[in-house]
Formats: sequence, C-alpha cells, structure tokens
Amino acid sequence: HNSARSTITFCSSILPSFVTIAIFFSLTPLSYSNNNNHNNKNQKMMASQKIMIKCASTRSLTLIPGRNMSTQIARMATPETVRMFSTEGSRAASKLHTVFEEYRKEHYTQEVPSRFKKDILRAADLNRDGYISAHAIESVLRNIGADGRITKEEIDTIFMEAGEKRSENASEIPVDKMMLLI
Repeated sequence: HNSARSTITFCSSILPSFVTIAIFFSLTPLSYSNNNNHNNKNQKMMASQKIMIKCASTRSLTLIPGRNMSTQIARMATPETVRMFSTEGSRAASKLHTVFEEYRKEHYTQEVPSRFKKDILRAADLNRDGYISAHAIESVLRNIGADGRITKEEIDTIFMEAGEKRSENASEIPVDKMMLLI
C-alpha cells in the first residue's frame, strides 16, 4: 500500500499539568472487503485515526495511538513557554511571523535564523529589561519597512493574549516568548 503523509499539530487549552505537542503521523490506506456490495470489490479507505496525548509537566508521556499508526513526538514545550491564542490572535501572530520571516529571507540570507531573531529582539528591547512592548515591535516594523503589513490592532491583540501585564496600561512579552513568535 502507498501511504499518505500528513503533519498535524495538536493544540489543547493549557491546564497546569498539560503541554502542547506537535505530532507527525502517517495515515495508511486500509483495504477491506465489503460483502454487502453487489460486485464484492475491494475498496480502499483512508484510516482516520486519533491520538490521545497526555503529557504532564514532569514530562512523562502516555500515548494511546490508533491502529496502524506510527507516532513521533517532534517537540515538547513546557507550560511556561506555551500560550494559546484565540483565532484572531493566532492569525495576527502568524502574520507577524510571516512579515519577519520574509524580511529575514531577503536581508539575512547568509545568517542563521536565530541570529536574525536575536538582532530583531535586541533592537526591540529598548529598556534592556528582557521585555518587548507593542510600541517597540511597531518601531522595528517601521524600521524594516513593514509597518503597513500588520495593523496596530493585530499587534495589540498579540500583546494582549501573549503578553504579561507589567504596568497598568500595557502588556509586554518576554524576549524568550517573543523569540518563539517571530
């Protein structure tokens, strides 16, 4: 049988003892005989299997895979580094990532992606306190010529959902979390 290759990322709401895990698996076509069919032909059906994952913060893992499925854990994140976005926040975060990724591909072709991210975050960490403000990201976007590609409302959504309240009227995102976003 030929097998189709799929990539799935499972995201669940973060509870104190759970984390998000990216899972790669292959769906294998299953053949079965349908006795109720007049011509009794073999039919192929893609197996739609589910995986239940429970991963405690102690990093113990329980997998309950479906039949004919091989699983591989690609990355395990700690609860402190994972924050779930709303649909709107997810779109905004994806858009921000795309803007920075396109700039990196055009202007940092000879550098590794982590070097680019560090340079961007160094420019955005105005106070050198390890936190990035929405105003600082807007400034960086202006400096790289991408200020029209993402709206202030989208940036505010990202900071409202992923940020930490450090002052009465503004959320800021720690540099390590922002590194994951861009």
